[in-house]
Amino acid sequence: MGVSLSEQRGVNLSERYRVDDIETLNVAMGPRGALEAVLEAKEQGLVKHIGITGHRPFVHVEALKRFHFDTVLFPLNRVLAAHVNDSNDFTSLLEMAQEMEVGTIAIKAVCKQPWESPMHMYRTWYEPFDEQAEIDKSLWYALTHGITSVAMPGDLRLWPMVLDAAERFRPLDTRRQEEVVAAVAQYRPLFPR
Repeated sequence: MGVSLSEQRGVNLSERYRVDDIETLNVAMGPRGALEAVLEAKEQGLVKHIGITGHRPFVHVEALKRFHFDTVLFPLNRVLAAHVNDSNDFTSLLEMAQEMEVGTIAIKAVCKQPWESPMHMYRTWYEPFDEQAEIDKSLWYALTHGITSVAMPGDLRLWPMVLDAAERFRPLDTRRQEEVVAAVAQYRPLFPR
């Protein structure tokens, strides 16, 4: 597995290409903003679909009120659900996306918490769950919410367990969702930071 130049330099690309606050959204969707450029590229046939990405679902709700994006990419995991607040509550975003038929892509589905030490066992910028049972619960929690897709974690060594969990997916009823969320309340959420 190769490491990109940005990873070698410690640059987290998601830090640069996300829309996480209303000010950034206003700039991106305003005159001469990123959306204007992407729409021009779409008119020229260079772009087929337009999505938005970030870590704060309430910003994406506002974005969808202003423009009908094809997809929205955001974190959805049980640790965030255990520490839900106005900044990371994905419920209204999922409802709106479903109503508008917008694709939903969950990131960080198997995220456990921020790394607590400088030594990282995986090439992810967060500490992932790395036992099959915990990955099962994490992935099934995310998939139970009717999302379109889950982005794979950044370390290939985790992929076999994620794929195994996906092949055995079964939706979690409300009681089971509450149990798997309560079981991770001791971990620190990755967002907001």
